[in-house]
Amino acid sequence: MARWWRWPERAARRMSPSRRRRTSIPVLLLADEVTYDRDLGVVTARGNVEISRGDRVLHADIVSYNENARVVTATGNVSLTDEAGNTVFADHVELTRDFKEAAIESIRLLLADQSRLAAASGTRTGGNVNEFNYAVYSPCELCAEDPTRAPLWQIKAVKVTYNEAEHLIEYEDAWLEFFGVPLLYTPYFQHPDGTVKRASGFLTPKFGYDDDLGVHMETPYFWAIAPDKDLTISPIISTNEYPVLYGIYRQRLEDGRFAIAASGNFADENVPDVGLNDGDFRGHIDAFGRFDVDRNWRWGFDLERATDKTYERLFDFSDERTLTSALAEMFDRRSYASFQGYSFYGTRASDVNDEAPFVAPLLDYNYVSEPVAFGSYFTFDANGMVLSRIDGRDVERVSVNGGWRLPYTSSWGDIYTLSATMRGDLYAFNDFDPATNDPNPADPSEEGVSARLFPQVSLEWRYPFVRDHEGWQEVVEPIAALTAAPNKTNFGDIPNEDSIDIEFDESNLFDPNRFVASTRSIPGSAPRTVCAGPSSPTKAATAACSSARATSSTTTSTSTRARASKTIFRTSSARCSCRRSRISICSTASVSTPIR
Repeated sequence: MARWWRWPERAARRMSPSRRRRTSIPVLLLADEVTYDRDLGVVTARGNVEISRGDRVLHADIVSYNENARVVTATGNVSLTDEAGNTVFADHVELTRDFKEAAIESIRLLLADQSRLAAASGTRTGGNVNEFNYAVYSPCELCAEDPTRAPLWQIKAVKVTYNEAEHLIEYEDAWLEFFGVPLLYTPYFQHPDGTVKRASGFLTPKFGYDDDLGVHMETPYFWAIAPDKDLTISPIISTNEYPVLYGIYRQRLEDGRFAIAASGNFADENVPDVGLNDGDFRGHIDAFGRFDVDRNWRWGFDLERATDKTYERLFDFSDERTLTSALAEMFDRRSYASFQGYSFYGTRASDVNDEAPFVAPLLDYNYVSEPVAFGSYFTFDANGMVLSRIDGRDVERVSVNGGWRLPYTSSWGDIYTLSATMRGDLYAFNDFDPATNDPNPADPSEEGVSARLFPQVSLEWRYPFVRDHEGWQEVVEPIAALTAAPNKTNFGDIPNEDSIDIEFDESNLFDPNRFVASTRSIPGSAPRTVCAGPSSPTKAATAACSSARATSSTTTSTSTRARASKTIFRTSSARCSCRRSRISICSTASVSTPIR
């Protein structure tokens, strides 16, 4: 193999020093054979020829360089790769010494994003503008079994211009083909190449039909304003309603991000149910934001509003009840705080928005202390809420909950956790009917102040058994918990705003309080029975469940839970219901014991 590079001395002497520095990148030539004709000033390389200059590389069977014309001619299995990673394959190429200008025949172009372009001929100018004649472009992979088969879709055009600097591909007299079948003609078309993640232009249009809108069409246009912001504008045209203009603006900031979506049109008829007259403005807004104040604090907002209850469902923006909220959060090493506000607007026909609550502020604080004696630690939780309505009940609440937990692991490997909490609540309210808990009672009979204290003590025991298998691990962990709490509380004297529902499953089976909010707590009660086992209970599981029912009247019993199966059986008065599992274990558990 021969190795050769050379700068013509006469040309170098004629260059100014500044130009000589700009063109000082050497040209490297590798070939099996190199000859030089001094009379003609032509260098010819044959056999496995490779010429590189910077990041541009040329491969061919034969390459000749004319020093006088400064033209490189390559023939036979030609491939030319540029600094962007695009590779041109051709039978014959003529290009300048710096590879920036070229004329090519029988082109096949593989772009850096693996999309493909082929053409009868083409030229390259300025180092980044490529023009192709009678070309076809497709981003699809070719069929491995039959590469000659037409791809899923492709664009054929009389002329294609690919601007590498702008990452833009333009077509003139183009046809869009699907599996080789022409579907759409356009005199001009353009799109960004596959390396562009976002660029201005029309997005895929949407078409549809329904009874309310009739035939409708949406033609979104995406405007890439800057790397940190963009805007999408979508006109919506239908046969039964006036046009709608819909837009989404998004922006990232140094300390956060936000997005605003809004739309509007005019009613084309009277809608008495929602108080609309022909020509009235209709619209909606949906906004979101999150911002970091510093490493510990952040704030944000969520805003959803519509001019009437039917607008968002009519144009398929949303079918949910809308909500407005704002928040600020603090994260510290051992504490968390949040300040929130909520305003609700119901979109269902049955919703009475004057009875919807406005909550501001809603305050939460949580703290976990450093470990103290014997590894125990203290917890403190506080909550404050002010809730008001235009029509109906108003509630103010302050709750504090202090606790202490002592975890202990014995020499046998079983784990004990002793915990004690004391919670205090203070409520002020009006327009309250304890008999119905209706937010807007017909006969509100209660208003005033109510307070309560609610202590709880619990002891939890668990003993995990672990068995290793190849590639996975099996864990079976019996758990027993005893919780003591007052059996009588004044829950009925306090409005219930945020603990109306309870979610009871295996994840909170042993939690002293399964309500998600602060209004309600689990008082003392009879023991509960829980089983874990297969989807179709075996005789052993059924017998174990029967035994569980027989012992469920005792104050304390044991539960076995199979973590690997994520399955819990619940036993009731006459049956043992279940979900899918592969482990047959069933026993009883008690989660609370009354204090008489």
